[in-house]
Amino acid sequence: MSETNPNSESSTRPAAAPEPRELDLLPVMEGTLAQPLLEGMPLGPTLTDAVVIELLNSRAASSVTQRWKDRLRWLRMRIRATVKHGGLREFPPNRVLVTWRNSTPRINELVMPVIEALEPQRCIVIYQNADVLAKLPAGAYATSWQDSVPHDPSKWAVAYRRCWPRWRAGLKRFCRDAAAPRGTYERFSVHLMHASMLLLGCLEFLTRCRPTAIVTEHDRSSLWSCLILAARQLQIPTFGLLHGVLAPLPRAFRYSLADFQLCWGESHRQNFLQAGEDPARLILAGCPRLSREIVPEPTAIRTRLGFDPHRPVVMLGTSPIRQAECLQISEVFCAGMELLGNVTGIVRLHPSEKLETYAETIRRHPSIHFLDNRQITLDEAMAAADVVAVQNSGLGSDALVKRRLAVVIDIPPSPLGHGLELVQEAGCPRVVTPQEFAATVAPMLFDAELRRQRQVAAERYVANFCAFFGRDSARRIAEAVNEVIASGTVSSSRSLP
Repeated sequence: MSETNPNSESSTRPAAAPEPRELDLLPVMEGTLAQPLLEGMPLGPTLTDAVVIELLNSRAASSVTQRWKDRLRWLRMRIRATVKHGGLREFPPNRVLVTWRNSTPRINELVMPVIEALEPQRCIVIYQNADVLAKLPAGAYATSWQDSVPHDPSKWAVAYRRCWPRWRAGLKRFCRDAAAPRGTYERFSVHLMHASMLLLGCLEFLTRCRPTAIVTEHDRSSLWSCLILAARQLQIPTFGLLHGVLAPLPRAFRYSLADFQLCWGESHRQNFLQAGEDPARLILAGCPRLSREIVPEPTAIRTRLGFDPHRPVVMLGTSPIRQAECLQISEVFCAGMELLGNVTGIVRLHPSEKLETYAETIRRHPSIHFLDNRQITLDEAMAAADVVAVQNSGLGSDALVKRRLAVVIDIPPSPLGHGLELVQEAGCPRVVTPQEFAATVAPMLFDAELRRQRQVAAERYVANFCAFFGRDSARRIAEAVNEVIASGTVSSSRSLP
């Protein structure tokens, strides 16, 4: 079976540009909510998660019932805000604050080495879910988000009443300019109210805690963005780890919220520079959770999962995107795998997904193994697979790091982000149909010379993708943080664009 040319007419992506309103959603949100400031802090950047998840990825319900629920929730929060006393506690002084929202293999492997390199007794870890405590390195001081960030209803109500009329006008303008679906205004009103409470609470928390620096696994999340903006007010230096691959520039953030971004490699650094970032704020640090070694034994993993250990394995890694697109991608994969024959097919779900979503696909393709994310770790998945299929999932670059080949499933007109990077810079083949998938993957499994050629291209990509790995990366991150603390460099005062 010969390989399909990824540049052939049948597999060439249409050149149509993405819709302008989609490209502009993030800057429009930040621009319309730039004023008024809440204690000197803008609210726009705190809503990035909501824009990406609920609008760009269409993962929020917008029924009439949901709209009324959001209206009632807004009223209930507005009228019956409750007091939280977490901010009354004392914290050990002169420590680095590290955020660790919840325990997942990807986040654990990113954050734990950094805490150990900084030295646990010098760290305060703030978490949202208590499952983090089981993974906490000995000596680190832990505090939950709920117990640490206070909320004073009377102080908040005064500030909120002052700012709400202009925020409301800006939010309505955003919904109109973005052609947002019905229900967006009600949903984002709740997000905005919650963010205003968190911002004031974070300011009080950091005033009491006074960490020497903050290291966060995601400076744009709904929680930690509030922490970073409050740190800016108090001149506390902040560092952003990259917990996943960067979005392409059209959907990327115009700038980082953290004072310093800890880039994995030169390609990440160049992406930030193209977005207009100050090069002095970009630190080449590698990725603590990535390693080039395959630790689990492939035959043992395949046997544990009930697969034939002698058959090659192809795995699809899914992404938290629109459900219809998820199903379309999985259909191309499953149908293509059935054309291959005598090859084991695995679909490993993203942590945010559930098997029920794919119930109909599973019924139609009983030979394909669908696995919940918790059934197989990333290292086990890479050990078991010979080829990894993705659309935009970071699992594709993870595969190349582990010296596994990757193929990109394209479903026009949905935009290719990280997948396009894999095609253009790593030489990964791009396929559209099940027939193309089967014709492309077969030689990737059975043609030794073609595998060697693709591996050479992948190695060139990996060299730019990640400069340092594992504990070496964690050590460099700790050195960068300590250097900023020792020099007294504070860039939190820089203005947001």
